[in-house]
Amino acid sequence: MPYALNYELIGRFHYESERGTQKRIPKADIVGRDYRVFVLAYVNIESWIHSARLLIKNAEIGTGRGSNEIFLMRDARYGELAMKKEHEKRVCKAVIDIIKKRKNVLVDKIEYPDEKEHNKQAVDVLLKCSSGEIVLEHTQIESYSKQIEDWSQIRKLLTPLKAMLAGKLPTPGQYELVVDVGATKGAKSTKRIQEALIKWIKKKAPLLQLGSPDVAPEHFIREKPDGVPFEVTLYRWPGSDGKLWIVEDAPSDLEEKRRKRISEALQEKCPKLWRARGDNRTSILVLELDDISLGNHIWVGKDLEQELVHRSDTPDEIYLVRTEQDEWAVWILKEGVSLFRDVADPGPYYI
Repeated sequence: MPYALNYELIGRFHYESERGTQKRIPKADIVGRDYRVFVLAYVNIESWIHSARLLIKNAEIGTGRGSNEIFLMRDARYGELAMKKEHEKRVCKAVIDIIKKRKNVLVDKIEYPDEKEHNKQAVDVLLKCSSGEIVLEHTQIESYSKQIEDWSQIRKLLTPLKAMLAGKLPTPGQYELVVDVGATKGAKSTKRIQEALIKWIKKKAPLLQLGSPDVAPEHFIREKPDGVPFEVTLYRWPGSDGKLWIVEDAPSDLEEKRRKRISEALQEKCPKLWRARGDNRTSILVLELDDISLGNHIWVGKDLEQELVHRSDTPDEIYLVRTEQDEWAVWILKEGVSLFRDVADPGPYYI
């Protein structure tokens, strides 16, 4: 089996053994459960792999006579997964810091059970405090199904336009490039699309009026530019002269979709937190919102209040962390029996 090009080399070591014996890979040479081991009959990494893809947790391998070289490989996707996990920890840490300050809680130890137990029942964070234990579970909420995936595609394709057009758009005024939900799905030839959009924006921006009730609809234009496989709308508004913003248009049934996604998030996380809570722990659900255009704490708080009425396994506390800007804002949507509008000092707390 040839070396898989979607794997990256993250370490290697040598060992010697007799023919036919089994040798367990030393734990010190294994970092993370997402690694895979490849045993090569030859040093050349392009050579045939003697023993194909062994899961680290079961890494007992047959060896040949003489010297062998073991390469520790990592799925290239692990880099993205690791970054995602570290981001989730940062979001939980933001909530932990606020809890410590608001309640004067002394945290003795922070543990991450899901990294040790590797099962769906393990919570994200366990706090061991002088006053007791707290369990936290993180989830990112969407305004509609697959919004995170959709927005990720939009950012990859269109966000670079902001830097490419910096200082090149006419003033006064700022600009919004609006794309429909799902419009960029499957779009390829990224560079070609970006070049086509830059050309189109530079051509159309000077023709737009500065947005106001008096000039509508002369402050925007909607077209499918040459070389672009989807329609876009370009708006010109007062303020932030020369800046370009990328905006995703809202689905027609946004409110219904958003409430459904919150319901699904609660169904996934509440039973898990309820079991981990037991009789002696405090349970906290951490909701992350990365959606400046379609979501805010008021809408989420309203939908949450309506959904919690139907549940008997609600967490003791619920926090909303908005991460769409450099300065994060944290809101408390539930504390004990109090919901958003009745929580004392609900926020925002800035991180």
